[in-house]
Amino acid sequence: MKKLFGKAVALAFIVMCVVSMFSLPATAASKTTLKKTLTGKKWSNKVQDPVMEYSTKYTFTFKKNGTVVLKGWRNKDCGTYKITGKKTAKLTFKKLYVDAPGEGWSRLDGGSYTATVKLNKKNRIKVKFKNATETNAVDGYYYSRR
Repeated sequence: MKKLFGKAVALAFIVMCVVSMFSLPATAASKTTLKKTLTGKKWSNKVQDPVMEYSTKYTFTFKKNGTVVLKGWRNKDCGTYKITGKKTAKLTFKKLYVDAPGEGWSRLDGGSYTATVKLNKKNRIKVKFKNATETNAVDGYYYSRR
């Protein structure tokens, strides 16, 4: 009885080790997949009114080096992103620029905000902003285009 119990415990331990070895690379692989999905494309919100598109359209550009730029009407926000899960990323914007009429581009002092991105489909991300008082970008879906 003791030998059978000992073998069962040993087998269970081996199975747990094998499972844990395969689950870690899967997480790393899924994070790599998300990064590949985000980079090399521009992600923009859909605008219902073509007349107002210039002032309501915002576009994310993710780069392989972990940086992200969000451009929109009179705003250009630069930051970084970190893949936090299989389909999620956290964005942090600390360099905020505004294009004031007659003055050109200038950096805002002390402004920063974050956003959470969730990949819903291969060509759609859902974005939720937090403390984004210095930008006109809004929560919602952003769609990819090459």
